[in-house]
Amino acid sequence: MPALKDILKKDINRTIDGVIKADDESRILQEVDEYVLTDEISRQLDRIVDSYLVSAENYERGKQPHPLNGVWISGYFGSGKSHLLKILAYLLDEKQGKNLKEFFIPKIRDQFLKANFDKMSRIPATSILFNIDQMADAAKTREENAVLFIFEKAFNRMHGFFHENRYIAEFERHLAEEGKYEDFKKRYQEINRESWDKGRAKAFGLGRKKLISALSDFEDMSNEDARGLIEHYRKESSITVESFAKRVKGFLDSQKQKNHRINFFIDEVGQFIANNTRLMLNLQTIAETLATVCEGRAWIFVTSQEDLNKVIGDPTASQTNDFSKIHARFKMRVSLSSAAVQEVIEKRLLEKTESGGEDLGQVYTREKDNLRTIFSFRHGGKDIYFKGKSAFVASYPFQAYQYHLLQQALQGLSVHNAFMGRHVSRGERSMLEIFQDVSKSLQEDPLYRWATFDQMFAGIRNTLKTELLSAINTAERHLDIPMAIRLLKILLMVKYVKDFTATEEHLKILVVPDLNTDLKGLSKNVQEALNILEHQTYIERNGTVFQYLTDEEKDIEEEIKNTSVEVEEIRRFYSDVIFNGIVKSSKIRYSKIDEDYPYKRAVDDEQVKGNADLTIRVITPLHPQYDDTRAILNQSSGKKELIIYLEPDSRFDQDIRLYFKTDVYTRQMLGQGESPQIERILSEKQHQNVERRRQLEGTLQVLTGQAVMYVLDQEVDAGTAAAADRIIKGFETLIAKAYPHLRMLKTRYTEESLRKILFPDDKDRLLSDGGTPKQEDEQELYNFIMRKDANLDRPTLSTVLQSFTGGQYGWYPMAVLCVLAKLYVRNAIEIREGGDLKDRGEVHSILSKNRNLDQYVIKLPPPEPGDEQIRRFKSFHQDFLHKTVSTTLWKEMALEFKKGLLEETNKLEGLLRQKSEFPFLEKLEAVIHTYRSLLEKELDYYLHNIDSYQDEMLQHKEETADPISVFMEGGQKSVWLSVKEYVYLHSDNFSELECTETIRELKECLSNPEPYKGGVVQTAKKLMEEVKSREETHLKEVKESVGKMSETLVHAVIQMAEFREMDPAEGKAIVEAFRSDLHQRIERSRTFSNIRDSVHTYGNRKLDEVRLKVLEGINPKVKYATSEEKRFDFEKQELTTEADVKDYAAALEAHYLELIKEDKRIGV
Repeated sequence: MPALKDILKKDINRTIDGVIKADDESRILQEVDEYVLTDEISRQLDRIVDSYLVSAENYERGKQPHPLNGVWISGYFGSGKSHLLKILAYLLDEKQGKNLKEFFIPKIRDQFLKANFDKMSRIPATSILFNIDQMADAAKTREENAVLFIFEKAFNRMHGFFHENRYIAEFERHLAEEGKYEDFKKRYQEINRESWDKGRAKAFGLGRKKLISALSDFEDMSNEDARGLIEHYRKESSITVESFAKRVKGFLDSQKQKNHRINFFIDEVGQFIANNTRLMLNLQTIAETLATVCEGRAWIFVTSQEDLNKVIGDPTASQTNDFSKIHARFKMRVSLSSAAVQEVIEKRLLEKTESGGEDLGQVYTREKDNLRTIFSFRHGGKDIYFKGKSAFVASYPFQAYQYHLLQQALQGLSVHNAFMGRHVSRGERSMLEIFQDVSKSLQEDPLYRWATFDQMFAGIRNTLKTELLSAINTAERHLDIPMAIRLLKILLMVKYVKDFTATEEHLKILVVPDLNTDLKGLSKNVQEALNILEHQTYIERNGTVFQYLTDEEKDIEEEIKNTSVEVEEIRRFYSDVIFNGIVKSSKIRYSKIDEDYPYKRAVDDEQVKGNADLTIRVITPLHPQYDDTRAILNQSSGKKELIIYLEPDSRFDQDIRLYFKTDVYTRQMLGQGESPQIERILSEKQHQNVERRRQLEGTLQVLTGQAVMYVLDQEVDAGTAAAADRIIKGFETLIAKAYPHLRMLKTRYTEESLRKILFPDDKDRLLSDGGTPKQEDEQELYNFIMRKDANLDRPTLSTVLQSFTGGQYGWYPMAVLCVLAKLYVRNAIEIREGGDLKDRGEVHSILSKNRNLDQYVIKLPPPEPGDEQIRRFKSFHQDFLHKTVSTTLWKEMALEFKKGLLEETNKLEGLLRQKSEFPFLEKLEAVIHTYRSLLEKELDYYLHNIDSYQDEMLQHKEETADPISVFMEGGQKSVWLSVKEYVYLHSDNFSELECTETIRELKECLSNPEPYKGGVVQTAKKLMEEVKSREETHLKEVKESVGKMSETLVHAVIQMAEFREMDPAEGKAIVEAFRSDLHQRIERSRTFSNIRDSVHTYGNRKLDEVRLKVLEGINPKVKYATSEEKRFDFEKQELTTEADVKDYAAALEAHYLELIKEDKRIGV
């Protein structure tokens, strides 16, 4: 049988550079000759070629420069972007392009593009090709102009200047501009006996003496001047974007042909500037300035592993404008996809001979269905199939999925810094090279065998970091299981591929070698190998997904396995998933009566907590007696429990322990100051653990659906595999067996049922009248109350509710409450709070709220009163409350009366609180005492004992309560208060009035102990008005008399000699103010004595002040002694002898003489 090499057109062993380094000029002719120009690349080149020609034409014709001069070539790891960049650089360079274009242009199938590309390649141009990372100076990459320095280095290198030291290059540039460079180099070699190219690296350092010697001789200057010139270059040599662009323009202008162009081809720019705003903007500024200064003759071609949008990312608002410029500048973009790479691989490596293609085509026709079946990824893989026979033939011996999966694998490893070197572009191997290596290894194999994915590992092994390969190296030394090592390599490659799930089935697909493979045997081998790898901690398993472990991950995995976990934590997981995740409620509805029943939850042998009567107990493999079903059922015997007996599952038990160990370990270790790598691994472990929990929850749901269930020692036939449905069915069985008396409920009770029972419509009133016999549920509950009463036990509503929702009843709460309501309306029971009997409305409120039921006692009612007692009570009710009873039921009549009496009592007590203002209200105390005593009686007392309280109650009401209420609630109260206020405010004036008898009678009315009787209020009002009239008459006389006296005081001011000297207007103002003040004082005074005092005391004091004011107005130096200053201390309070008078006169004289000495006048 022929081998692979026999059906390939080209020698698979020929040398092919999988990665073309940007500065590697060897083998370029072969690469251009073998370059595969795909349709995808052709389409994208079309726009670039067109723009390039327009740019050149605009310059030649003197038009506005073309607005675009940036080309962004993006592609994933190993996609050939550097290859394309280098080929474009050589094709556009006038020196290299002439020899290469004859190999390249025939590859272009589109005739229009072919003609334009030929035209473009004829335009004179210089290409500068470099890898930006290799050219970068590590010490300067943080500087704002780092990209500019690299451009300058590349430009200097193109000229032959020493690009590693910009100061030396600047020195060389100046020599070249003066036309002295070549002569200097010769003179330097003559003097120092070594070439300038060899010595210039040290010329500004250790070789400075040689440079000084040569320079001083060459320029005919002293050594000191030469040394100063060198120092000048070290200090003064600077570069800006503008000066660099002008330097480039100078180069272009110096060329022989006017339309000469320069193109910068820069590899791996994306990685260099990514996430660095300054470097991005530096690149944009360079591109824009070159375009402007060089008038469109300078272009920049760059490559990047990411599209420009991804490199820039999501800029802030302040950066948006700047980044929009770089978008605009690099608007011409080429994106290399996996399809393009696949086409290159197929055409350069795998092109078949005619006979080979025919044989493979027959195989595809025969086996295409099997191929789709075998190589199909389900639930966590990307299905990529051959589109037809030609695609199969072109790709053989590689499967369609392998291109995409390898691309994703390389990308993932690159993102996670798995390769050696600062960027992946250093030492990387392209997909072309990897596929060639695999093809070489298969070239001697007979046809119709496939390349397995693990074989591609060899192509990247030497570029991976050593620490990442540790597990594979160890496995190769210690494991004699080839399948395990193959799978370990695959798991490393797909470790970071997001859209591939490394399950056992998917891994099997990656190692299928041919269509004749025993797939069952292969599955077994894969499973055994994975188990060994997991057991020895080369890999970890999260549910059904496997993952490669690095050294650090391996150490962490071992520590996780050694972490202790509490069994109770695992039990809580069972409880949470089953009760919160599957059942999802603390109650389960019993479908037969459409009511919810609460339950207590328990796992294994833990103590049950809660108030529910029923229990659901989950038995797990953690139970100490799990293997002895009979012992567990015996422990549950006689208990109202549903037993859910989970089936054992070793994989689930292993995973659930791993979940809790991982959870405990990561929570303890995260944030403990570990290295960033360890923190990342721990974070990933946490993320994986979230998925592990999700899978555990799903598995537990399945196990619950398969569990055996028991109720009261009997297995339950659930008849379904759905976990939630099985539990509900089992719980309904538990309800039916635990509550045999539940059958007594013949109807479904609701809140509406409760309302209709207590407030029946006409059609339901027969029940409230006791016209129908008790139903079974009523009789059962009534018998329970009767038994309690016989034992002198008064049950509460809470006691009844608790007894009938549990036990053998299981009645739901509303059913118990409604049956109680039925007994209440039959007058079979009473409901009381303390001694207070509750009426129908209150009972409805109590039962519907279903709160604090332990406060309410249930009693059997007393014997019913006779018709005559009822008639007499109705009459008393009418006389006392002035209301007709609204019911025919004696108990509710009594309740109405009790409520009315309570309202009356509360009203009187409210009035009594005003006793301090109305002393006569103390008479209500006896009334209230009588009322309160009656309120404490039972309801039946009111009808059976009416003779004992009727007369006294009516007497209190008619003689005291009602008159006082009328007084306090009507107009008499306000009249009475106005009389009291008048007497209080005006009594000081009564002594001067000539109506002594009237005043006496008025005061007697106010002191009457019962002013609410006999017209006392009206009499008092009449007397007050008479006294008030006399007072007003006398008040007018007093004010007239005092008014005249006040005018005398005013006249005293006017008579002052000084007053006459004053300005008339000012004097008038003083007098009017004094008169107004006295008048207001008189009007404000209420008593006769105060009115008189307003002149005698206040008026004289104000007179002194006014006099002083007049004097100060005429002569500011003249001062009057104030009233306060005229006062002086004397040892006696009164004068009783002649000697006392003389002593007082002497003291007064001495005090007044002191005032005179102070130049103060004394008003008398």
